[in-house]
Amino acid sequence: DGDQQTAAFQFQIVAGAERYQFHGVAQQALADLRHAFHDVDPGIQQKALLPGQFVPPDFHRGPGIVAIQVDEGLAARNAAQRGAALAAGLPALGADAVSYYVDVEEARLREQLAGTGADVTRLGDDLRVLLPGAVMFPADHADLEPRARTLLDAVATVLQKHDKTLVEVAGYTDAAGGAEYNQALSERRAASVAGYLQGRGIARARIATIGAGEAHPLASNATADGRARNRRIELTVSPLVR
Repeated sequence: DGDQQTAAFQFQIVAGAERYQFHGVAQQALADLRHAFHDVDPGIQQKALLPGQFVPPDFHRGPGIVAIQVDEGLAARNAAQRGAALAAGLPALGADAVSYYVDVEEARLREQLAGTGADVTRLGDDLRVLLPGAVMFPADHADLEPRARTLLDAVATVLQKHDKTLVEVAGYTDAAGGAEYNQALSERRAASVAGYLQGRGIARARIATIGAGEAHPLASNATADGRARNRRIELTVSPLVR
């Protein structure tokens, strides 16, 4: 329908240890997915996906492909956060300055986080920073580990210099335990990270939090290694544009 044609989505292919992510309007993202699947396996079938849907069981996944995951709420969350930030009078970018601004911020994040285990991914004009759960929190707790504070200090250093950006803090868990418990834990962990960034001088109006619970796993929850990968914090750093 019309909404599906224009809504923004984030797609992620999980293939073994690799993550392939695309976002944009739905039609462009689907086209990117088809190209990506063709690169992994030229013989792969091409099937359109509905928002929020995983790969159907009969889909020829190609070597190592686990699933496609879709975050269909990304556009709405970004729009709400942007509106609140502009209303609060935060500094913003002109559209023509965005690309270079994000280029520099990406380079600084990669430099600050090199060798820490964190991963920085460019998604259009957004930057996704993945912080491993094993570094961030003790098991079943939302209190930051000492190593997490070091990571977040590095992130805050970049965010302070690039104050024309917004940050969404998303908490994720593995599938051990109950879904309601994991949802609440993911929310508490996101709040812990947001609170720490605030304490390092990042304006509250720049930060949004979301708890995703068990949703969007990066790996199978059937193994200890997979569960460890699924326990994580993801920061989405987006330019604030006038």
